[in-house]
Amino acid sequence: MGQENFVSRWSRFFIQKYKVTLLLIVAVIAAGVWGVQNNQRQDFPSISSNIIAVQIQYIGASSNDIEELAVTPIEQAMADLDDLASIRTTVNDNVAFTILEFDDIDNMSASL
Repeated sequence: MGQENFVSRWSRFFIQKYKVTLLLIVAVIAAGVWGVQNNQRQDFPSISSNIIAVQIQYIGASSNDIEELAVTPIEQAMADLDDLASIRTTVNDNVAFTILEFDDIDNMSASL
């Protein structure tokens, strides 16, 4: 056994110095937890919107069935919300999309 390669030297180091290995594992886990907690502020900012999209999936149902059983009751329940400007619905086989648009962003959370 002549020269050891780079991987075998590092492997031997982390096997022999297992306390360093455990410390590095704990540090990586702590960095991951910190990153997940702070990710919301950087990558997914809170954006106020006056539009709510509702997707209804009813596998195996025709567009008429979805409209009668799901869309019409949802539209009737949502029609009573305060500051609701419009309701737009698209119905296809197996799926329906309803878009609710509100007049004022500030009052939308109070309306719900």
